[in-house]
Amino acid sequence: LYRRLADNLARASGHTASFLPRSGADGGAPGMPVHVALWRDGANLFHDEHGWALTSPLCRAFAGGVLSHLPALTALCAPTADSYRRLILGASGPVNPVISTVDRTAVCRIPARSSAPEARRVKFCCPDSTANPYLAFAAVILAGLDGVERRLEPPVDGDRPMGVRVPRRLEAALDGLAADRGFLTEGGAFTDQLIDSWIAGRRTSHIPPARTVP
Repeated sequence: LYRRLADNLARASGHTASFLPRSGADGGAPGMPVHVALWRDGANLFHDEHGWALTSPLCRAFAGGVLSHLPALTALCAPTADSYRRLILGASGPVNPVISTVDRTAVCRIPARSSAPEARRVKFCCPDSTANPYLAFAAVILAGLDGVERRLEPPVDGDRPMGVRVPRRLEAALDGLAADRGFLTEGGAFTDQLIDSWIAGRRTSHIPPARTVP
């Protein structure tokens, strides 16, 4: 609805609204950050007044799960060839596999403007608006919950980055999804058939055009 309204308002004034991850060589690189917090009985379980950046171990473990499944997640959250013109080094793209309060290139950020408990959340910065939100949001939650189950402790500001990388091309992201799908299928939210169909569709409809258009 938001995109439709923006498009119609822009057309009415003689402009064009674009939500592409990289709409032009001189344009911006808008994303669709996904914010996640876990609440119980009115309390934000991601907040801990004694933790790093006021985060709880649960919060950091969730972010660790997201980082550990980064290649597979980008295939669902950044699913077009154009997505990877945004996820590049040197362009303030979210490519650094850490959680941070200050680093704009961090894959996961902890908003730190407010110390209020309700403000504590994980901001996953790689997704863009070409994603199918039903698949992207579900995949992010499942990746984070896998990190919670494994009690991961991800790198934070100043630490050595986690040993994963943001894929530089859609092909690499799809390879990552094909190899790392257990966290998606284990509980039945995703099926192998759905994942295989998604990968095949991306390879057929997105990769060939990106290779042939200068």
